[in-house]
Amino acid sequence: MNATSAHLNSLAISLLVVSKLMWQSISIFLYNGLLWEIESKKKEPDNLVLCCRELPDTNPIG
Repeated sequence: MNATSAHLNSLAISLLVVSKLMWQSISIFLYNGLLWEIESKKKEPDNLVLCCRELPDTNPIG
């Protein structure tokens, strides 16, 4: 019984470490994507606005 609980403890600890590393990599990936999006909007903020303003209004309701 002792060996089984020790094995389960080590398995749980390794799962915690792996999940923490996964969350760290996911958060770094999302943070880098957010920074890239902010930087790209800083470089050309008017192009998106002009593009959307020039589109014709195709909404039949209003």
